[in-house]
Amino acid sequence: MGIEIKTEFAYKFIYRAQLTNQLIEHECDHVFTGIFDGEPTINPHEVEDWKFISIEQLQEEVKSQPEKFTYWFKLILDEQFLRQKNNLLLLESNMVLNHPFSES
Repeated sequence: MGIEIKTEFAYKFIYRAQLTNQLIEHECDHVFTGIFDGEPTINPHEVEDWKFISIEQLQEEVKSQPEKFTYWFKLILDEQFLRQKNNLLLLESNMVLNHPFSES
């Protein structure tokens, strides 16, 4: 898709999920993150469909149509949301602690 970014290792996790037809997924997944601020170059021979949506829209789609998403993807999405929320809280906390008018 023409996306070139520098990724960073975020975390790894092991999960086990009972799927349909008596199948079990038991995997160790490694999660990497990166930031892309551009326009993808779509090769129609490799990609049938794609879309770019906000994290909030993605969470809503997962909530309303969970069968469209893999078990591991939903785990990662939940974890990333919690990490981003915690990072924002930490950033806001540091902003207050480092504010020139704080009493620390």
